Amino acid sequence: MKRTGIACVLGLFLVLSGIPATQAQDEGNAPPVITNVTWEIEEYVGASGSLYLYLNPVAFDPDSDLASERDILIATLTITDADWTGAADDTDQEPVFIRQRAYWFPLVDYPSPEPGPFLECDRLFQPREGDGFAPGVGQTTLTISLEFTIPEWVGKNQARLRGDVTWDVRWLVELGVSNNQDPDCQDSASANAFVPGGCGADVTFDYQLLYAVANSVLDTGGNPPAFADAGIDMVVAAGTTVELDGSQTYDGYNIGFDALDPNVFEKDRIEYSWEWITGPEPVEPKYPDPTNKPAVAEVTLNAVGTYTYRLTVDDGVNSLPTTDTVTVEVVSTIPENRAPTATIVGPTAAVLVGQVLMLDGTVSSDPDGDELTFRWRQTDELGGNLTIEDATRLFQPLGGLEAPISAWQATQEGTYYFRLIVTDPSGMMDTKTTSVLVMEAGTAGVTISQDSADEKTSGDGGNLGDDGMQQPATAAFGGSLLPLAALPVMLSLMRGRKRW
Repeated sequence: MKRTGIACVLGLFLVLSGIPATQAQDEGNAPPVITNVTWEIEEYVGASGSLYLYLNPVAFDPDSDLASERDILIATLTITDADWTGAADDTDQEPVFIRQRAYWFPLVDYPSPEPGPFLECDRLFQPREGDGFAPGVGQTTLTISLEFTIPEWVGKNQARLRGDVTWDVRWLVELGVSNNQDPDCQDSASANAFVPGGCGADVTFDYQLLYAVANSVLDTGGNPPAFADAGIDMVVAAGTTVELDGSQTYDGYNIGFDALDPNVFEKDRIEYSWEWITGPEPVEPKYPDPTNKPAVAEVTLNAVGTYTYRLTVDDGVNSLPTTDTVTVEVVSTIPENRAPTATIVGPTAAVLVGQVLMLDGTVSSDPDGDELTFRWRQTDELGGNLTIEDATRLFQPLGGLEAPISAWQATQEGTYYFRLIVTDPSGMMDTKTTSVLVMEAGTAGVTISQDSADEKTSGDGGNLGDDGMQQPATAAFGGSLLPLAALPVMLSLMRGRKRW
């Protein structure tokens, strides 16, 4: 069975063929009554172009069965009215007007995704114009079928993920009948507001709870696997209790969610497992707080040597878990860590407006031989942060802000200041500042000779020491300036560096 889409009309149709519609009448005292409701479902199985594809209708029990997003439910109502005589000469029996509503009905203390409205439902009694519905001549019952297209929503009910309930969203369905086309009903302005009934005695209702779960057919994005992250390798002294931390494990399905928050609508439940792989002696991990810190384990390592531990993470969805390892080198004693020294080699002469200069920090060193990280900043004269306005209109970084060599382009004349920060793996750091003089020139990109630069700058472009005094500096790359023609070559050397 194919459908071209979800209609925004009531979806109410008369099943009893040949039944005439009649004008509303005032006579008659007994309101109509819903004596029976049966349900069927057409399950949504996908789409083909602009067509929605459904299975043929089958019986549905709202008390025990679950619907899914975009499924179509058909409620067939049997209606009677004491004023319907069924007499052969009664050709103008009192009409009935129908109301169908569905109120979002979340469970208290168990957050539920908020669904969209049922497009077929309306607070008013239908039909709104002209005639109502009435049984045929000689009959005292009326059969009416109403459609409900399950709306879509985002996420899953956290209570269902915990196993507390079996559904994601539920509604209270209200079916109302009246001889009055416009009875006095006190409805909330909100389409989903839970204000059932609220009508006078001339309206009778039937209520039904309706439950639904997310439709897997609509989940086209899939669920990516979690990627285990066992943390960085460590060096510790013998007898140290080491924390194995896998909390940096990445799971794209949980982006934006706290994986430990019990009120998240939808998330993977990541299971973490640490195990000893190799080492001088087996030391199995222990979990000090498995409830609040399930990714963290501890081991106390006494024997000198190298240990390897493996972290396995399972998101409970993908068939294969992912793993990562971390090594812990245990030594007799940990030598004292010493701070690195930052050094900048930059231009020793003036730079022309439009020129590109290279700041070189490769001479920086660490007495312990640790690998250093680099970070370049432009500062004011006192070493402070630039204003946003100055940062956007003065020197422009071209690359290498977190590399040993950094490229900058001058945009206007003046004296400018740059800082290099070097950091070792333990977090100890050192910083150095240098200044650069920028001058106007007739043609940007022309290299100034050392002699003419000295005459114009009198050495103002050298490095500043820790005491703020001018220090001698060595020209970078064999000269005081880098012509624009050399820029592609230098930038290619830094290709792949991260931008800060």
